[in-house]
Amino acid sequence: MNDDLDPLEQELAGLKPREPSPELRRRTHQQLSGSDSVGDRLPRAIALFIAGAVTALVILMLILQDAVPLVTTSRRVPPVPPTMTMPDESQPTLQAYRRAMSHSPEEFDALLDKQGASSGVGSTSFHAFSRTEFASSGEP
Repeated sequence: MNDDLDPLEQELAGLKPREPSPELRRRTHQQLSGSDSVGDRLPRAIALFIAGAVTALVILMLILQDAVPLVTTSRRVPPVPPTMTMPDESQPTLQAYRRAMSHSPEEFDALLDKQGASSGVGSTSFHAFSRTEFASSGEP
């Protein structure tokens, strides 16, 4: 580094701290020695006790607030939960059809035949209509 000091460094080197006043020395010595009188500590102890009591009450209130049910005066009727219905066992489910299809076509056909036999309805025929049949029946 340079031995030559620039003007700012020269100004800073010339600064010296002030000597503390006798009052500052006395207060510092009193605080470090812990010679507080009982009269100085009593208000602090009371304030700490009050702060602790208020904190304990707030925590207790938060804990008990969840335990006490809140009474409301709402005129709205609470919703009725939906009832669970069991699937009709006489009708095969989609899962049963998928399982039958994954095993074999014959098992799927057997399930369809069983469904048809249990419905009690005779054979129903389905057929497609052509557009000309709709037009001739008077439909617009």
